[in-house]
Amino acid sequence: MDNLKQIEEFLPGGNTAAPNGDMPLVQPTTELKPSMALTNLKKIASQAQELITMINQSNKLERWAEDHICTSADDIEEVYNYFKFGE
Repeated sequence: MDNLKQIEEFLPGGNTAAPNGDMPLVQPTTELKPSMALTNLKKIASQAQELITMINQSNKLERWAEDHICTSADDIEEVYNYFKFGE
């Protein structure tokens, strides 16, 4: 009976994490609602505007910060291109 419960947790919509912490055996087939993504995008946009002002005022940027900004820009661009061009 305990094994059946573990199997049910791997079904779509259930807990997809393996009990031992490994990758899930079954990937969920349901699509996520975009509310969390939209909240994060609004936060990114707001903080990006603030960062533009702060970086312009200080006229300096450490290398690690530039690397994080470049990586984030690449990630956002990938999602943007997927939605805009279907890539």
